[in-house]
Amino acid sequence: MKKLLLTVGVVFGIGFFGPSIVQADESNEIWTILQSGEITDELDNHIQQIIEEEELKNQMPENTTSNNFSTIAPRALIIDPWANWRLGTKIVREAGYPNTAMYMKHAEVINGKAPSTHTSNNNAWANSVIKDDGLLGTAYSKVRAWIRSGKKGSTSISGQYNFESGDKYYALHGVKYSYTFTRLSNGGVKTSGTVTDVYDFAWSNYNSIKTGFANNYAKLAQDMGLIKPYNIVIKATF
Repeated sequence: MKKLLLTVGVVFGIGFFGPSIVQADESNEIWTILQSGEITDELDNHIQQIIEEEELKNQMPENTTSNNFSTIAPRALIIDPWANWRLGTKIVREAGYPNTAMYMKHAEVINGKAPSTHTSNNNAWANSVIKDDGLLGTAYSKVRAWIRSGKKGSTSISGQYNFESGDKYYALHGVKYSYTFTRLSNGGVKTSGTVTDVYDFAWSNYNSIKTGFANNYAKLAQDMGLIKPYNIVIKATF
């Protein structure tokens, strides 16, 4: 289930959404360390520090309220739903969340045709996702013993991960991932990763001001056939 950001709040002038949402800085330090050479104790300790920082960042809660905003969503679907959806996409892009806007645009049903699988392969977005310190740090923790052992060959792992900030949070949030790590001649590792997701929405009684209202608006758009779910595939090798 995806989350949007300030789409509906800005489009319809809902004051309690606030003027903007701060996007987290990109952090792709772990991948640089992995390919640089043998992972020394010092480098491993540094990776562990990065992982701890990412975990602390992800524990920061959203602003919440005791009110239930799911009942407000139907009021937003007025006048011209298509124009409102596309205006929301434009606002999201201009607010600094280009990939969230990209997935919103791709979700549109054009001439009755449902959206196809959206694939990002070794482009800037794919590298940002696959190299993300939070996600890659989770993967590293699972294969740390193999990487530190210096064994040749390769090893693979998979799992699930939730992005909790920035464009990745609103564009993806919960994803499935798989990584293959291959030993390099310098002792480091080459990393190949794949992230998959489904772009869809479900009704939710969110207490979150920022996400609940927008999520249920998107669910209405989905039920009306303006947008439809589709698969997302993101791949990168480095």
